[in-house]
Amino acid sequence: MFPRKYGFFPYIWLIYIIMPIINIQNESGIKLIIGYLMIGLFVLSYRQLYWVTGRSFFYWLGLQMLIILIMSVFYSFYNLYMGFFTANFIGWYTNKRRFKIAMIVFSAVELLPALFLLKQLSINEMLFSIPFSSSCWSHHLALDL
Repeated sequence: MFPRKYGFFPYIWLIYIIMPIINIQNESGIKLIIGYLMIGLFVLSYRQLYWVTGRSFFYWLGLQMLIILIMSVFYSFYNLYMGFFTANFIGWYTNKRRFKIAMIVFSAVELLPALFLLKQLSINEMLFSIPFSSSCWSHHLALDL
């Protein structure tokens, strides 16, 4: 399923896909079905990112970011943590320009749900997201140093 050179590592990360599955359990009907389909597509993109290069890599990475955005806004704010998968793949860029672009887009994907849901989020939810969001922004700022 994954290239042998990565060993068991890619399989371990799949454990964390349980979190978005738990986060959609309060949904029902078509919204629940769409949620499961998006999680399945996210897992497919995770697998594909281990195999593809070039433009295909860019598209699969973009798809992951889009799914994170949708899942965070329409299902649970806590689905932002799916970004740990994506952040790993952004780190694979060897081209500094592409890396910066990916980090800027990723930072926007992580920030937009918080801004969109600002009035609905409790202070605890916002505080809970600070460590993850700050790690994204610190990586972004480090690029300019």
